[in-house]
Amino acid sequence: GILTEGEVDSTGKIAYQVIGMGINVYKNAISDEISAIATSIESEGFVPPDRSDLAAEIITRSLYSNGDPYAEYKARSFIIGKKVTVIKLAESYEAEVIDINPDYSLKIHTSKGEEDLFTGEVSLKI
Repeated sequence: GILTEGEVDSTGKIAYQVIGMGINVYKNAISDEISAIATSIESEGFVPPDRSDLAAEIITRSLYSNGDPYAEYKARSFIIGKKVTVIKLAESYEAEVIDINPDYSLKIHTSKGEEDLFTGEVSLKI
C-alpha cells in the first residue's frame, strides 16, 4: 500500500509531503476485509525476507536507480489513462488520470475539466 500525506500553505504551495509504502511480508498481515485485493510475499510462495534486509534493498534501489527519478516513476506508473474515484475530505467524484506532473501531483480530468490533484485518496476503478 502507498500513503501520502502533506500540507499546503496559505499560498497554495506544498509546505511538506510525506510518502510511505507498506509491504505485506507475512500471510497473517492481510485482514479479511482486504484479502480479495491484497497479498503478501509469503502468500505468493516466497520465503519471507528479513524485514531490515528488504527495507535496505528498497532504499538502495530507490536512491541509486539510473536516470531521472521522475521519468522512472512516471514510466512505471500504471494509473495514467485509468478511471479512478477521487476521495477528498467528505466528497468523492469520478476522474480519469491524464498524467503525472513533475511535482508528482496527478493531472486529472473530471466533469468540471482538468485539475491537478495534490491531496486526497485515489481508488482505481476495476
